[in-house]
Amino acid sequence: MPNPLKATLVAAAALAAVVAVPASADAATHAWRVTLNVHPTSRTQMSAVTIASKKDGWAFGWAYQGNKRPAIVPFSYHWNGKTWKYVALPKGLDGIIRGASIRSASDAWAVSTPGETPGKGPNAILHWNGKRWSVVKRLPGRPSSVKAFSAKNVWVFGADMAAAGSGTWHYNGRTWTRVKTGTFAPNKVSATSSTNMWTFGRDAAPGRDGKTVGRFDGRRWTTTNAGVTINGILAVSSRSVWATGCNYGAKNPNYLLHWNGKTWKRAAAPGTSCLQDITYDGYGGFWFVSQDAKGNGVIAHRSKAGRWSTVRPPHPKGTPFPSGLARVPGTGVTFATSTTVVIGKSGGWNSSSGQLLKFS
Repeated sequence: MPNPLKATLVAAAALAAVVAVPASADAATHAWRVTLNVHPTSRTQMSAVTIASKKDGWAFGWAYQGNKRPAIVPFSYHWNGKTWKYVALPKGLDGIIRGASIRSASDAWAVSTPGETPGKGPNAILHWNGKRWSVVKRLPGRPSSVKAFSAKNVWVFGADMAAAGSGTWHYNGRTWTRVKTGTFAPNKVSATSSTNMWTFGRDAAPGRDGKTVGRFDGRRWTTTNAGVTINGILAVSSRSVWATGCNYGAKNPNYLLHWNGKTWKRAAAPGTSCLQDITYDGYGGFWFVSQDAKGNGVIAHRSKAGRWSTVRPPHPKGTPFPSGLARVPGTGVTFATSTTVVIGKSGGWNSSSGQLLKFS
C-alpha cells in the first residue's frame, strides 16, 4: 500500500514542554517533545502505542478521508530506537487500531475495528511476522485490546461500547476460542505474565458496570469491585496493581487505587476531569493522561514522593488531547499518543493531526 500520509519528525528543540522532573533524575533536563507529527491531507488521529524494548516499538493511528471509501484508514509506524518509519498495513482495512501488543521484532499483534459502523463491519486481528502485517482472523463485535504472551498464547478483549458479539477470545496457536467470563466483559488489559493478567471493562451485574476489575491467574478468572469506574490499569505483580478510578459527576472525581493482594485501597487524586491511562515513569512515579477544567488535554504526573503536577502536551497549533501511554522497559523514557484538534469558527473540528510524544 502506498503511504497516503506525510510524516514529519519534529526536532527536539521544537514543540517542547517541560514538566516536573522525577526526583531521582533531577540532574538531567527532562521534557515532553513531539517525536512524530503526522500531517496528511485529511484528518488524522493517533490511537495506540506499544513498546517492547529500547529498539523496538509500534505506533498506530488513522486518517479520515471524507467521501472516499474506505472513509477511515489505519496506519502504522515502527520504532527502531532512533526513528519512526511508516510501515504499510494490509489493504482494505476500514477502521481504527484500538489496541496492540508487541513481544519481539518478529511478533506483534494489533486489533482493528470499523470506524463508521462499530460492531457491524470487518474487524481484523493483525499480526506482524518481522516482514509484514497480515490479517490472521476476523472476530465478531468490537475488539478493543490484545495481549500476546507467546505464539500459542494470545488474548483479545472487546467490551468497548458493548457492540454485539464482543467478548473475550483466546488463541492457542491453532484455534480461536471464545472464553466465558460471566457477567464481566474485559476491555483493557495489563499483565506481568500469562498467570498474572488484569483487566477492566463492562459488567452486567447490578451496580458494577465499569467498576469491575478482573484477574486471570493462568487457570481461572476472578473479579473484584473497585467501587468506582476504572479507566486505566497497571499490573506490577500479583500483589501490586494500580488503577485510575473516577466518580463521574463529582466535583473532585479522581482516585488512585492500589491492590495489595487482598483488597483495593483508594486515595483521592487531584483534577476535575477523570484520569485515564496510567504507566510508570521509570523513577518510582506515574504518568497519566487527562483533561483540565477547560477540557484541554493534559499529562499528569505523580512523583515517587507523592507530588502531583500537570503539563499541557507539546503540539502544533490547536488543542492537544493525549490518549495512551507506553514506557520503554528498563528506562525513564515514555511515549504518549496525542491528537491536536483545530476548532473552526462554527465550533466543530476544522482539522486534526496525530502526534507521538516522547518524554526523556
